[in-house]
Amino acid sequence: MTDVALLKMSELAAQSGLPAPTIQHYLREGLLPAPTVRTGRSMAWYHPSSVERLKLVRRLQRLVHHVLQPAAPVGAHIQRAHLQALVTAYAMPAD
Repeated sequence: MTDVALLKMSELAAQSGLPAPTIQHYLREGLLPAPTVRTGRSMAWYHPSSVERLKLVRRLQRLVHHVLQPAAPVGAHIQRAHLQALVTAYAMPAD
């Protein structure tokens, strides 16, 4: 098994271009997997693949927002459901 250098939240934020509160929101929404290692209450380490996952979430979020913008009264819960489904579908390895 190959050792990979895990990332702290600050490194994840810097490499993804997203602020830490946004990443934490994505974690709560289930759009980003839980940390690979948690060493304390406020310290966690993330796999480097999380950077690409975050970039994907951001791209898909913009796409879903653009597509659903005309249907804004439908509600944010539909946007969240679409985004979660897209992230899951795009993050799955191709067979």
